[in-house]
Amino acid sequence: MNGQNLQEASGHRTGFHSHLLMAVLAGVYFLGCSPKKHDPETAQTDDLSIYYVGIAAPRDLFHGVIARGAAQAGKDLGVRVVYIFPDKLTLPQYINRVEQAIAARPDGMVLVGIDEKATEPVAEQARKKGIVLAFNPAPPVSEHPVRSPDDIYISRVGSDEYSAGRLTGEGLIEAGVGGRVFCGVHMPGDGTLVQRSKGLKDRLAEEGIRTDIAEIPFEPGQAEEYLISYLRRNPDTGAIVTLDSRMSASSRAARKRMQRTDLLLAGFDLDLPTLEAIRDGEMLFTIDQQQFWRGYMPVLAIVHHIRYGLTQANYFLSGPNIVNASNVEGIMSLVEKGYR
Repeated sequence: MNGQNLQEASGHRTGFHSHLLMAVLAGVYFLGCSPKKHDPETAQTDDLSIYYVGIAAPRDLFHGVIARGAAQAGKDLGVRVVYIFPDKLTLPQYINRVEQAIAARPDGMVLVGIDEKATEPVAEQARKKGIVLAFNPAPPVSEHPVRSPDDIYISRVGSDEYSAGRLTGEGLIEAGVGGRVFCGVHMPGDGTLVQRSKGLKDRLAEEGIRTDIAEIPFEPGQAEEYLISYLRRNPDTGAIVTLDSRMSASSRAARKRMQRTDLLLAGFDLDLPTLEAIRDGEMLFTIDQQQFWRGYMPVLAIVHHIRYGLTQANYFLSGPNIVNASNVEGIMSLVEKGYR
């Protein structure tokens, strides 16, 4: 099925819904409208289409916000955006989706860094076909302060995860953390989590604060039991940091069961329970990477590159940003609307 079939079916209610169901089952979402690019000097218009090759369905709590950002960019810029993703997150399936996107011959394409090195050959294929490429996420500023002119991606958007870890450490220091800090890694070897935990440990070490980094189960109930056991063995623990909003619930439950109201909790990413806990004083803060921008900005960069020949000189950082008691109320309303 292609976008034309879906658009043609939109005038027939029954046909539209059957086509949409087929698209959902196939892992393809047509997000943008297709008003056209406008050249004010020539009064000519050209269709632009951009494929965003994500790693999870738009119903996913985190990646759904990215998909909505891409969709909104399509609407604002008057281009057609197609969000496509693998049925199961494996490297072969992801590459297959990239190849499917290339076959559709879009003007631009956004890839997500499931494995940048492994996807480089297929990305190069797309570039040789004239497809303008963007990438998600962005590298740390310390490694790439400016974009290399040889980069096949005209834009990279995301959070500086090492800086996010340092910002977490800074927040704990400002809160007067005492004792050791525990950092739970729920997906060992994940590059994002490695950078977050490293940044945290480095910043705390500068103040002589010990950080224990250890694997925790990626299941809330099991993680809760692990943290309770850890706290019993290490009663001098002053803070727990979890690296995903889904794991923050485990640290809150462990804190409550151990009756450790003095225990500082910090986390990463947003969901309503986490934000409610910050509002209610159960958590100190969480680190936000503003995933709406991770969807929106690559589409913007591609469109402006095609229309106006513009290329950003550095990479676009959507984070890190700290969410604490000072700003949580306003962010909660945005999360409820699906924009954060």
